[in-house]
Amino acid sequence: MEVAKNIYWLRMPLPFALDHINLWLLRDQIDEKNGWTIIDCGIDNQATKALWQQLIDNELEGLPILRVIVTHAHPDHIGLASWLCPGGEHTQWQAPLWISLIDYFLASQAGKIYALNKKYQSDLLSPDSIAAANHFAAHGLKDFEFRTH
Repeated sequence: MEVAKNIYWLRMPLPFALDHINLWLLRDQIDEKNGWTIIDCGIDNQATKALWQQLIDNELEGLPILRVIVTHAHPDHIGLASWLCPGGEHTQWQAPLWISLIDYFLASQAGKIYALNKKYQSDLLSPDSIAAANHFAAHGLKDFEFRTH
């Protein structure tokens, strides 16, 4: 839904009690190249990927995704960045990830906690830390490196 000129509001489902996330798509231009900026991208699951693929195929007018801006490190905001940004599965776009340094750090640490727990079955981590890391990992924040420009 276009809410202002070149600003589109998207609502994508979530498999939680909070059952949706609001995302934004901006008609944009970088260095005289027309395209789209995504603000937040949803969790990393097949349903969200399918919805994005449908939007990419049918609504983006053949223009590229120029960048992905993530507002914060919650998995419903950053989880699918690994699919859209360099190093991810969706190599068609290679859109750079724009994220604050602290949120980048938090997201990368959540993935590392998950990986350490999985590797060592550690009793050193609190159950709450493990539960949070497992939740983040289940929705896109696994032990991978975000590649940014």
